[in-house]
Amino acid sequence: MSSCLKHKSHSFPAGRDFALASNNNKRPKRGPPPNNALDHDVLSAIFSLLDCCQDLVSCSLVCKTWRTAIAKCKCFEALYYKQWQMGLVRGLCLEEMAGVTHRLALLQSRWINVDHWKGHSVNIDQCRHKDGLLLTGSSRKKFMHLWSPEESRKCVYKFQGEYRVPVDYGPLVDFDFDESKIVGLVGSKNSRICIWRRSGMTRILNPFKCKGTFPKGLCMSYCDPEAVVGCADGTARVFDMYSSQCSQILRMHDPEVPVTCLGLSDEGSRLSILAGGGSSITVSSVLLPDHEFAAKLHIAGEIKTLSYNPCGNERTVFAGSSNGYVYGWDLRTCM
Repeated sequence: MSSCLKHKSHSFPAGRDFALASNNNKRPKRGPPPNNALDHDVLSAIFSLLDCCQDLVSCSLVCKTWRTAIAKCKCFEALYYKQWQMGLVRGLCLEEMAGVTHRLALLQSRWINVDHWKGHSVNIDQCRHKDGLLLTGSSRKKFMHLWSPEESRKCVYKFQGEYRVPVDYGPLVDFDFDESKIVGLVGSKNSRICIWRRSGMTRILNPFKCKGTFPKGLCMSYCDPEAVVGCADGTARVFDMYSSQCSQILRMHDPEVPVTCLGLSDEGSRLSILAGGGSSITVSSVLLPDHEFAAKLHIAGEIKTLSYNPCGNERTVFAGSSNGYVYGWDLRTCM
């Protein structure tokens, strides 16, 4: 991957996925992804050539465009009704059939082990994995469960404890954890950061409400001693967990583009922050007390999730988008 930008330098080789943050530079034009290049009528004509309901279900897993076309396709209704008459399907909708197909494909693979267990009584909408431990959370019930693998069976997880959000603090928005504590972002309007000690179940160590105006927090990430919150106004706010105060406010995106996902890396005195929002990821380095901009990465589609876990010499970031694609960059060539 070609080099894109060295701190405040203003030149790098032209590339598909990288663009400078300068207002004078326009975002490079790109054609639509291959699977979105066909309109609904063409897709319907292609899918009508398939005579197996299972093949159509598998195609519906590719992207939202394909799933919509198949769901509205008459051939799928005909094949589904035929299999229903034969007793091969029992009232499952397309989404449920796709989920079953996906799960069976994973279970039948020789290289993938899938384990599942009942973790919550309601839906799980937050999950973090770190140092072999798994932390799951439910914003509806406002509690988190911590799991650890059993020594005898590495694929079997054992329940370690439950951590609850106080009733009057609002929903659980996001969380992160390390070897000694859990840090959570709670509240839909008035955002708070709470800390739980892992040594004591359901005990809050240091809840605090951020001083001053604090726009709606949408996501957070934690790297001791800083917690970074992505806000609806396009900023990332760095909080010192020991003083309970906001130490920096960083402009990551335009005000109308919220920060919806974050990634952190702590390298000595430098804190690298990756903030995803809209169709771009801002990579910045915080060299206290100055904020140095590094690079801006663009993708086609809206960023839904971001993964950045540097290990050794690896500096790879992955982003999942709304169009079904996974994008990856090696940040060693970008910073």
